[in-house]
Amino acid sequence: MSHIGATEEETFPYAASLFAGVPVVTVFGRNAKTSPETAARKCDHFGWRDVLLPLMIDAEFPDDTLFLVFEEDWRLNAQTSEAEAQINAALQTAASGSGRPSPSGSSTDPVNMWTDVPNSRPLPPPRKGIHEPTKALQDIVCIAIQADREGMGDIIWFSWQSRSKGSKRWPARPTYGSTLLGFNKKAATWARAKMVAQARLAENCIDCWLLAQLYAEAEKPQELQAIKAAFVRPTIGCFIEHQSGCQPNIGRRQSQWDLGHVAEGTRDINVPDE
Repeated sequence: MSHIGATEEETFPYAASLFAGVPVVTVFGRNAKTSPETAARKCDHFGWRDVLLPLMIDAEFPDDTLFLVFEEDWRLNAQTSEAEAQINAALQTAASGSGRPSPSGSSTDPVNMWTDVPNSRPLPPPRKGIHEPTKALQDIVCIAIQADREGMGDIIWFSWQSRSKGSKRWPARPTYGSTLLGFNKKAATWARAKMVAQARLAENCIDCWLLAQLYAEAEKPQELQAIKAAFVRPTIGCFIEHQSGCQPNIGRRQSQWDLGHVAEGTRDINVPDE
């Protein structure tokens, strides 16, 4: 999910490189500044309702398809911005025809290949020919499969933020942030029916709206629940510092890598004792 006013840093094709081997589609929400003007927090609702969810529901995809929905500012690792700058510089050098781009660092730096250690490099280089899925993608799919086997895999909240009470390091549950989600076709059908049935768009942002629907569903007896969802704790990645699109008045939103429930990668997880 992206928006027309996204910065160059946000629109860097990060996920297309990280998830090499699977198709990545950019979906735009409505532009808040074009006529008729729309409240910024509502813009993503249009992208979800009119483009993203219908795409997931399309008969072209098998019923067991896993859709990963990520916002343009989501990153798997905290130091991704440095890797992005290096790759951008290399691409610019190659495009200018000024010769082969030189690697960053000194000549004595060890070469750190993506395949050496899982998630040891936050941004893999583009690959040619047949793409092998990265370790991060394999891990995310494995988590989704396990959630499905547990009967909780319709929607998976892989990356999120929280204001809910819990221990100091472990919030009780997500309260906002849809930086990385997993959807199946059943969930997409359910969510779009909910959105279409509304007389008017919800006043809150799409992440808060979706969470409210899920928590309301969880209050029902299990046999009456239309959707079974789960969240991953600690999270898989976080958002980078960015200009808030849904709340322009707050300015730049600081990333939250220092919080205890936020983890880098999919394997290097420090679980607290509490």
